[in-house]
Amino acid sequence: MKYLIIRDQHGQEFPVFCLAPKTHEQMAAAWRRDETCRVVSAGFCEFIQTAMHGMCVRTFGFSSSLQLYPRPQDARLIAAFYKVTVEMGEKSEPSPVAHAVDVALHRTT
Repeated sequence: MKYLIIRDQHGQEFPVFCLAPKTHEQMAAAWRRDETCRVVSAGFCEFIQTAMHGMCVRTFGFSSSLQLYPRPQDARLIAAFYKVTVEMGEKSEPSPVAHAVDVALHRTT
């Protein structure tokens, strides 16, 4: 699955995912309209369920359209957002992000 890491004006970073056949550049276009945000990394990720560590994230690849690589901290950031999303979903209605990740997980297993 393709992802971007966006940094906002306060230095907060968050992931954006895309399952559709779009380029990283196409994904980033909407964020580029907002001058308070910028794309700081891009790549591909996969979610891996392990018996020992639970949910793990692996980032890899290169965005040729943005000329960006994943950063070493991207996998931890994506995993943290996934964990929070799942925990919030357990307390309320299911999150569309958690659903998209779950769908992606079930396609790869």
